[in-house]
Amino acid sequence: MAVSTPVAQHNGDVPAHVRWAHNGGVSIAYEQRGDRGPWTVLVHGLGYGRLGWGPFADRLSTGRRLVLIDNRGIGGSSRPTGPYQVEDLANDVLAVLGHLGIDRCDLVGASLGGMVSLQLAADHPDLVRRLVLIAATPGDPQGAPLPEPTAALLQRDHRRTLPTPRRLIEGALAPETVAARPDVVDRLLALREEQPQEAEAWRAQAAASATFSLSVPLADVEVPTLAVAGLADTVIDPVNTMRFAFAMPRARALYLSPAGHLCFWEHPVLLADAAEEFLSPPGPDHWRSAAIDGMEAEMPA
Repeated sequence: MAVSTPVAQHNGDVPAHVRWAHNGGVSIAYEQRGDRGPWTVLVHGLGYGRLGWGPFADRLSTGRRLVLIDNRGIGGSSRPTGPYQVEDLANDVLAVLGHLGIDRCDLVGASLGGMVSLQLAADHPDLVRRLVLIAATPGDPQGAPLPEPTAALLQRDHRRTLPTPRRLIEGALAPETVAARPDVVDRLLALREEQPQEAEAWRAQAAASATFSLSVPLADVEVPTLAVAGLADTVIDPVNTMRFAFAMPRARALYLSPAGHLCFWEHPVLLADAAEEFLSPPGPDHWRSAAIDGMEAEMPA
């Protein structure tokens, strides 16, 4: 039986509710927005829970049933002792889908959530109709190596303290965004304060990012995929997005600029509209790869 508790409101005065699914002894909090339209599941990355999608999810929610998940280690979900693996988080998502009775959905994953979504698409292709990967990597050896600062950050011992939220946020945005749009930084800081994460839980999630390696060749993942990256991403090398496009038989790349790792915060409307175009039935199976400047987008051929 689902357990519901009122949480912060979204989309005006419409209240949102959190529920829990269970993967063994781990409780996974999730939120559903909308009661009609295709199921679309959003899986966030390291250090962010279901609230971390911001205006991107608000824009995407029109005409869709969104499911936003708190990965284990953050938000309303359990914080089991780490380290975690991507497979753990993928099984948590499966538990949510089972709890809702979803047998087919679109998946949108960012960063660590992109790794989780990619692994799910590889292991359960009948479950995933379409896939949007934002700032993701297939991991070693198929992906580009993590940039040195990211590798060092993930490997450092953070039992006591983490880098300051401001440092993490500014490092995940394009320099142009930090300089010209302080409101984006302020909104992300407020979000981190609203949904804080203990250092040990962050470290457990970081282990999943650092050790991920897709279990199959990218060429075997035939789910239609839109791979997205910010050209100024210094957290995960944006060349991975082109690797998806070249290696996966039904994948295309979309680049945003100026944009960093949190490109869906820097260009939420543009990216949500592009994702919606890709996900909407019948939808295009063949996108041309494109670089866009945040104002004009190459749309499906």
